[in-house]
Amino acid sequence: MRSETTPFVVSSAFRTILTLVCALYLGGAHWMVLQVTAWTGMLVARAPQQGVIEAVETTFSGAQPCGLCAAVREGQKEEREQQPLAPGLGKIKELQFVAMKACVAPMRTVADEGAWLVIAESAMPREEAPPTPPPVA
Repeated sequence: MRSETTPFVVSSAFRTILTLVCALYLGGAHWMVLQVTAWTGMLVARAPQQGVIEAVETTFSGAQPCGLCAAVREGQKEEREQQPLAPGLGKIKELQFVAMKACVAPMRTVADEGAWLVIAESAMPREEAPPTPPPVA
């Protein structure tokens, strides 16, 4: 039994497996698993009637998809429509570059404390025009 002061510790193997499952889901592996399951079912169902070679050809041609293949295609389409292309891209209106005269790392005040001096950053926007390329002859 766990006491109130002892924190709950998740094992390293469980964290690794959970991270892997989440990464696969975010990468769309759930659609791949469903599609492979659909193809396997189609091959198993078609092979006795058509033969192995023709079953493989009809399964992977896409001309005669099964219900699960259609559901996977529809689910992927809906997922793409719900996702924004680039989140936050519409918020960027203008991007300005500034030129700094020098970039100096701050010096430590006391070695053991790890405190750093605060240096005011002063960056001025460019006022001169960028150099133009020479004319092409």
